[in-house]
Amino acid sequence: MLISPELSFRGLPVRKAASYPPVQHDISIMILVGKQDAKALAEARRINGIFAKSHPEPTGDDKLDKQTLFLGELDTSLQGTKLLDPKFKLPEVIADFVDRRLVKSDAAKEWTWRERKFPYE
Repeated sequence: MLISPELSFRGLPVRKAASYPPVQHDISIMILVGKQDAKALAEARRINGIFAKSHPEPTGDDKLDKQTLFLGELDTSLQGTKLLDPKFKLPEVIADFVDRRLVKSDAAKEWTWRERKFPYE
């Protein structure tokens, strides 16, 4: 979940993170931004473009369940945590994203919870 993301944050460029194979293929991404802020919108779209290369748009009736990259442009100039204002109903959107991508997805069925041992025990 990226809310009003920047191309580089505290010296970490998004391109570097996007080049990491698990990010390229294993992680679903939702980008949310207020579209009335031209700079923030441009950065969010560029970031979406970076991830779009490794997250192709699916086809078919179950497209929404298979999609792994989402860009949500909200009709506001607000950015960051201010987008979590209840009037935007983002908690519901985020919950649906998590449910589809982490709970109900076919990939989630492959993940199993197992106890991790500390390597020095």
